[in-house]
Amino acid sequence: MIKKVLEKIQKEIRYRVRKIIKPDDIELYGIKLNISHPGISNNLRNFFYNESYEGHEIRVLQKVLDKKDMVVEIGAGIGFLSSYCSKKIGSDRVVAYEANPLMIDKIQETYRLNNVNPKINNIVLMDKEGETSFYLEKDFWSSSMIKRTQNAKEVKVKTANINDEIRKYKINFLIIDIEGGEQNLLPKIDFSNIDKLLIEFHPSIIGNESVSDLIKLLLENRFCFDLYKSEDNICYFEKQ
Repeated sequence: MIKKVLEKIQKEIRYRVRKIIKPDDIELYGIKLNISHPGISNNLRNFFYNESYEGHEIRVLQKVLDKKDMVVEIGAGIGFLSSYCSKKIGSDRVVAYEANPLMIDKIQETYRLNNVNPKINNIVLMDKEGETSFYLEKDFWSSSMIKRTQNAKEVKVKTANINDEIRKYKINFLIIDIEGGEQNLLPKIDFSNIDKLLIEFHPSIIGNESVSDLIKLLLENRFCFDLYKSEDNICYFEKQ
């Protein structure tokens, strides 16, 4: 109990110091990050400073990531989770996909800072090869295949068949955070060889009914929802 209280106090002190000095370089969960980027606003910086950025996902991964896993991260952001996974199980066991072309250099920078080298692809995964629209927002983590604001900038991004990619890399663990894109992606996935799924659902974008339909789809594919390992809307499913 005392240890937890002290950790909470230390975290609050770190946050207050960061708010004052506004560092570009920070470390979260052992991962070095540089948060200087046009897609990271001052408001978004606070999530890094208070250590809440991808904190739920990290805590789930600490419980479930195994050295035998082959991981795909869909929606790599700045390369935080794929760097974390690479440090734990090796870069050769991690593949990342990011649709936002403005984030690829940043992801590669994150990899260099952490001496990891997972494969990164500037590709939208769907059920076919080709090209699709992607909408850039001011904060990178709000960018999506769904146009969420009138100020969103449309860009064209190459697509690939997700099931071909899963087979090519022999993936068993999917990590998905694609700002509502899960509504269209999950029904296209062949889950035959997937036994772990960590996904952030976005009911504020796709609605509660659509989230319910996606959960039903996963249950029909023999996944069990692990309530104890999940956090907030970061949901962990595993085949039993």
